[in-house]
Amino acid sequence: MKFFVFSILVLLLASSAFSESERVYSRIVADFNKDGIFDVAYSEPRLCGNAGCWWSIHMGKDNGYYEKEALSLFFHPLAVNILKKEEKPVVTIYHRAGGGEGLLIEYEPSRNEFTKISEKTIYPDDNGAEKDRLLYDKLFGKLRSDRLDETISEEEYLDQIETIRANQVLQATSASARRLHGSFSTIRKTRWK
Repeated sequence: MKFFVFSILVLLLASSAFSESERVYSRIVADFNKDGIFDVAYSEPRLCGNAGCWWSIHMGKDNGYYEKEALSLFFHPLAVNILKKEEKPVVTIYHRAGGGEGLLIEYEPSRNEFTKISEKTIYPDDNGAEKDRLLYDKLFGKLRSDRLDETISEEEYLDQIETIRANQVLQATSASARRLHGSFSTIRKTRWK
């Protein structure tokens, strides 16, 4: 009971940079597909639970823009690891199932999907197998002190999404203009020969 009262007091007294009525978002900037270009992922924390939430991931492009179409993946920001295995990118997530049990799932990301490559049940809690605890700590232990995600305002989120969309329009318009210019150049060269 004392712990419950203390927890409620901490929640009431804790200050926030955002008002209660303002919607906030979480953002992760990371290289999900290990191509050397940062990608960006967004989620809405109010829709998350203890197991995690759905993230919309926009893959970065080599021209500094992001893919307009987002990939989706469900994970908790404290239980996701991005690394290379055998020269291929692997995103490893842990889905808590309850009773000390959970699924360790590995995905291979590409530009347009996350392909599941393995899944196994592990027991990383205090009553589980020591090898499972060690594996969990190796994959996700540093995230407790060095979180991947950050909280941003709804305004910042909407600005960033609008920028992603606007850049796609500019890029498509620019590509159309280059194709059109190329057509005119070909026509001019043909006419002046």
